[in-house]
Formats: sequence, C-alpha cells, structure tokens
Amino acid sequence: LVPFAPHGWGPLGSATFVWLFALQGFEAIGVPASELNEPRRNVPKALFFALLTAALLYALIQLVVATTLGGRQSAHALPDVAERLAGPLAGRLVALGAVVSILGVNAGMALVSPYYLVPLAEDGLLPAAFASRHRRFQSPSWAIVATTALACAAVALLPLERLVRLSSIAVLLQYLASTAAALKLRRPGARLAPALALLGLVATLYLL
Repeated sequence: LVPFAPHGWGPLGSATFVWLFALQGFEAIGVPASELNEPRRNVPKALFFALLTAALLYALIQLVVATTLGGRQSAHALPDVAERLAGPLAGRLVALGAVVSILGVNAGMALVSPYYLVPLAEDGLLPAAFASRHRRFQSPSWAIVATTALACAAVALLPLERLVRLSSIAVLLQYLASTAAALKLRRPGARLAPALALLGLVATLYLL
C-alpha cells in the first residue's frame, strides 16, 4: 500500500477510468422508480445503503488482495488469494461466485436498461412505441426488444476492452448531467450539497 502511486500520478486517471466499470450500478437504482412502492422514501435509502455496502466491501477486498499478493500481478486475483489463504476449493468457489455475480448484474441491467428509453419516448424524443406497455405483463416490451438488440450487437461487434470503456463513458456522462443538475436544483438552504455536487462535477470532467 506504500507508496500510494508507485508508477506516478500520470497513469492514475486512466486506471481509475477503467476501474470505474466495477463501481457502476448504483445510479440505476432510481431508473425504474415508477415501478417501486413509495419511491420517494425507498430510493434514497436503497441508494445510500448500496453505496455504503459496496464501498466497504470493495475496500476490504482490495486490502486483502494487496496485503496477500503484495506487488505481484495476477490475472485472477481473487481466486488466487482465496486459494492461497484457504486452498484450491476456495479458489474455485470464488470463481463460481464471480460467475453468479455476473449473471446478477446482467439480470439487473436487463431490468433497468429499457426504462432509460421509456421517459424519452414519453417526452417525444424517441418513437412512442418505446413507451408502450405489454397488454398482459405491463412491461415496456418494445424498449426491452430495442435494448436487447443493441446489447447483442455491441457484444458481437466490439471487443471487451472497448465495451468496458464505452460503458464507463456512458456512466460518466450520466454523472456529469446529474451533478450539473444538482447544482441547479438544490434545495433552498442546502450548504453542503453544492460543494459535493461541484466536487463530483470536477472529478467527472477529470475522468472524461
């Protein structure tokens, strides 16, 4: 852990940009808010606890990996650490857990992604069909078809590294718009919120 940036501060921004892919997801909590019970009360709570849990979990994992592997690089860091600490079976279980986690992320994104198109269609920025609902299930069926087709085309045509970078850019653009909106739409009397929003805006611009 010491020194903090052994290769200098120059590569830190590029590494953070790629690493941002692992931290994505919390911004999607509010996207399907119209489908939730009491979204004004539940969405802020879910967002806070998701961020807190993920931050603590990632910090603990990084601490264990850094102290176990030291400066050695590994293409499969978590399974290697688990195998070193608890044997080969632990390494296989961690690898299996990663596969299950990926399936969970895919399921979550399949739920959330169509709801990015629905409000745009309702506001007339996309064809109205994307806001239409299935007669039986009341799900945005055409939006689901569109996002599924786009995802399949991206996976088929682009390499993994390009997909990761495009995903990070898309999320950073959301952060940029959100932090800018927070500066404009802050509650009267809020003192800390503008400073945090400005800090987020500067950090997002730096990563872009």
